Amino acid sequence: MCKQRRVKCDEARPVCSACKRRRLDCEYGEQAGQAPCTPDSVGSGVAAGHTGSNSSPASTSASTSPIALGIGETDLLQHYLHHTIKTFKAVSIHSQKFWRTVVPALGYRSCPVRLGMLTAAAICLHNDTKSSDPDQSLNYLRAAEHYGVQFVGTSSQQLRRLETGDADVHLTCSRLLTILAFAFFRIYQQYDGVTIVDAKAWNWLHLLRGSSTVHQHYRDTPGALANELAAEVPAAGIADAYKLNPHFQLIERTRQERFAALYDSVSTRSRILGDDQAAEVYSAVRALEDITEDICSGQVISLMRSLCTWPCRISKGFAGMLIGGDLLALAVHAHWLMLVVLAEDVWFMGNMGRAGIWEITDLCDAVPAANVERSLLDWSRQMLGDYDGHGALSDSL
Repeated sequence: MCKQRRVKCDEARPVCSACKRRRLDCEYGEQAGQAPCTPDSVGSGVAAGHTGSNSSPASTSASTSPIALGIGETDLLQHYLHHTIKTFKAVSIHSQKFWRTVVPALGYRSCPVRLGMLTAAAICLHNDTKSSDPDQSLNYLRAAEHYGVQFVGTSSQQLRRLETGDADVHLTCSRLLTILAFAFFRIYQQYDGVTIVDAKAWNWLHLLRGSSTVHQHYRDTPGALANELAAEVPAAGIADAYKLNPHFQLIERTRQERFAALYDSVSTRSRILGDDQAAEVYSAVRALEDITEDICSGQVISLMRSLCTWPCRISKGFAGMLIGGDLLALAVHAHWLMLVVLAEDVWFMGNMGRAGIWEITDLCDAVPAANVERSLLDWSRQMLGDYDGHGALSDSL
């Protein structure tokens, strides 16, 4: 774990201080085995597999055919139609027709869309059977990895050629990519021990920003699905569910104080950041403030749509600061993760919010000079509750 986080290990035995604090098994120089083969190469758009912790229960070759595991495509597609689509209400309650009718119709003629449906169904079954049948749950995970690699590869190839005639297929693939990016991030965390300092931890960000590019490209295409999605407007009652989350009141009550502190921090760090980076952080804070106001006021089409807006609005430079581990950028990111906590009952988001906040606070606590960043995390820390960074919250989802 110390090597993954790129921090100096005190080599205390039998458990080093870092692993003891995180309640992790401590390994000393053991050879890493083959980790699950999952969508990995986001930059090139082709998933070729990866290596990681040898503790992954899905370390069986990802090339194993789902049929060999007793999992048929027909069973997965039936599960998608009868169960998985119901879980997409979190994306938008207005889009149930899209998931129930449009996606299956496109899947009939489009290989990438069908692979996305199979992947989503397999991950849902993996989550649903964790407690009742752990062995079969891992088989579903292997099936998800098998189809997920193919889905990312084939859809990425198609999305390199944005043509009007394929608009609906491209838009559908981009939405599936977004959902599955979050879902596989949870798998990375649980089985590979991926942390926020690893480049792989930000695959979802690349895919989400890429999906936004696809939507922008087709925004003015006559008859395209983008027009239907763009026509959606905030409706009464959408916010009722997430406003019941016990953490919503903290978000709503503290937002003015929090953003005043965030703007002050940009001014405080501007001499160190330089004008260009300071402007990018300021812009990211401003975009986050606007989205927070929309969520607090209930002016949303769906919580998920609003949550996905901020990562798409930040500049390329600010995204680079996040991936590079800049502590101020991560502290700003923690305030977005406070909003993500409102969606922790969604299977493809899970404990992403609290897990991320926990990691960021841990990183800032380890740097004595990060006093500004630590002060910005005072509100985020309140959302951790009894979360210990061990990921237990996700098991019940």
